[in-house]
Amino acid sequence: MSHHSPTTSHCLDSEHLPIPAPEPAGWKSSLLKAFGESPEMRWGSQLIRIHRDMIVVCDSNLEIQYHNQSFRQNLGFSRGTFVGYSLLDFFPDKDREAAANAFDYLQKGPKRGFLVESAFLSTGMALPFEAAVTRSLRNNGSYYFYLIARPQGQLEKRNQPQVEEPAVSVDSPNATSDLMANLPIAVWCADQNHRITSLSGKLWDQLGVDCQLATGAELGLEACVSTPEVLARVPREIRTSPSPVKVAVDFQGGHYEAVVEPLFSDHGVFVGTIGYLRPAEVPAEQSATLVFHTTTEVSVEGDTDRVHIATAPVHQQAPAIVTTEVPLSPTRSIRNYRANIRGNGIGSRNAEEEEVALPR
Repeated sequence: MSHHSPTTSHCLDSEHLPIPAPEPAGWKSSLLKAFGESPEMRWGSQLIRIHRDMIVVCDSNLEIQYHNQSFRQNLGFSRGTFVGYSLLDFFPDKDREAAANAFDYLQKGPKRGFLVESAFLSTGMALPFEAAVTRSLRNNGSYYFYLIARPQGQLEKRNQPQVEEPAVSVDSPNATSDLMANLPIAVWCADQNHRITSLSGKLWDQLGVDCQLATGAELGLEACVSTPEVLARVPREIRTSPSPVKVAVDFQGGHYEAVVEPLFSDHGVFVGTIGYLRPAEVPAEQSATLVFHTTTEVSVEGDTDRVHIATAPVHQQAPAIVTTEVPLSPTRSIRNYRANIRGNGIGSRNAEEEEVALPR
């Protein structure tokens, strides 16, 4: 699989925010031609559109293939599209090399996601954000990257087991479910009779829901054993509302928020609903997750860069030293790699030295 180093584009001054291009007439038809089916099926854009987080889909060269309106609005624009721009255009100049390296490691290594803190350029001041990035393998051996970001301090922090890349393809008929399966949310779709047609997302497993058993259950029947109990906590009028609604849900001692939106055909006919459930935002003082400030110091030894990552929880003075080795990229050196990366289950122990994989 060949890889080309991502470069910035459409941006004369590296610290100036790109101006969105006008949305061309028939952009959905263009997507249909490019991907061979409805963009709603391809990207799950009904879900992406209602998602309050910023969501961006990029190819392996970090060229934006799709983004939701939240991304555009958070950058200060009400109209236009950034499709075709490089994702690196939206990072401050000082963060671009670190961002490029992080995506490069994600593409080449065994990990399928990482968390990152940085900033996006906007029409106002730079917008601090934190994002979860995951990848999905295409049939041609390259990847699509999905970035789900929100203003700093709001992204749920959790340790996720690192596993080998599954056989997931965005070019498959189940592309939407494949994408949702990698996200820490619970998604459901229902038909016009409010019967569940599909469930996806990592959160269902954590909630103890058997997705296969629940498929076909009716959302309005709390007594039905196959209806997920957590959905019984969502008020019926919310689940069957003809307009988008968000509501708080408490379940098994956890706090969640549910968003439900109706689906309509091209002719305006109601065909069902789509909704997602995610953990509600937890105030920092209530969170048990440690936040780390990470810096890197790189020394080159032979054909390998040894990266010394000084990591310390915010309440500790002495950092834990974590050392890792990564092969030099044929297209890019990480000699100047600098980043602020959220610790992912590394520094919860006392200061020690160990071999770990560089956050990808």
